[in-house]
Amino acid sequence: MVVHLTFDGNFNDSSGRTNNASYAVNGSNPSPTPRFAPGIIGEAFEYTTTTNGDIEYATFGYPADLQFDSTNDFSVSFWANYTNQSDDLPFVGNKDWGSSGNEGWVITTQSGGNCRVNITGATSSDKYSETDFPTILKNGQWHNVVVSVQHAPPGQQAYVYGYIDGVLRSKHPMTAVGSLDTFALPFSYPGDNQATWAVNVGQDGTGFYDDGGSAYDINALMDDLGIWRRPLTAHEAMGIYQAGLAGKDLTQAVTASVFASVTGNNIVLTWDGSPNVELQTTSDLSSGSWTTVSGTLGASSATISLNSHPAAYFRLFTQ
Repeated sequence: MVVHLTFDGNFNDSSGRTNNASYAVNGSNPSPTPRFAPGIIGEAFEYTTTTNGDIEYATFGYPADLQFDSTNDFSVSFWANYTNQSDDLPFVGNKDWGSSGNEGWVITTQSGGNCRVNITGATSSDKYSETDFPTILKNGQWHNVVVSVQHAPPGQQAYVYGYIDGVLRSKHPMTAVGSLDTFALPFSYPGDNQATWAVNVGQDGTGFYDDGGSAYDINALMDDLGIWRRPLTAHEAMGIYQAGLAGKDLTQAVTASVFASVTGNNIVLTWDGSPNVELQTTSDLSSGSWTTVSGTLGASSATISLNSHPAAYFRLFTQ
């Protein structure tokens, strides 16, 4: 992890990499100081882009940790809460979002209440752009978004994974092979208070995007932003989501996997224990009904009789 912004009254990076962000604005009447509001964990960053070009966002500049070139895997996780939004204002990215064919990467809102992941290499045809996320984000509730970009050795397939609230919602091959960085590209955006390319929160890499006045997001909230120079797993995405529901930030996410072995007529399940994690079971995945396996809260193993459980599913659950 190279970035962790908790947004608890500031833009300080708590990952240990000192990739702090700072407040930035454009337009004639944005808030002169950053606004913070109650988040899902502590406080959240509250930002606005209006149709008349008032823009509030946070910028990292362009630290080395956020330069991914053409081969570095990376992942982004954040919590979002918004309702008064239209068009496709970015959540976070480094590119000019005026065209999906522009070089760089971005995660954006969509008018339908879903989101888009766009990743483009050095040519406009070298592009990944997908929107097949559920239309649940724009409902005034907190939702967690995780995007994991995984390159591959030559001859193997690269993929982009998208998770909403811990569940895999989008998985597609990625053909983009050129550099995803923009910092070395020419930068000329008249009227922009930003002088060079940057990785921005609540904006694209120019800090000036409003889609000609049609893209806006009034008092949107973002909380607990993390960026990694590696792909996140499905277990990690679910762990981040469950930790957030419990009021814990992503550094406290439990990502244990369950391992199984058979001894006689018993199956022995083991995992990395944690005080607030328990093993649950169900005989029907479609029912949505799970029961706790007795004695597993805070434990790290359980022995299950195969005779008493001829068919069952098991999961780890964070209280």
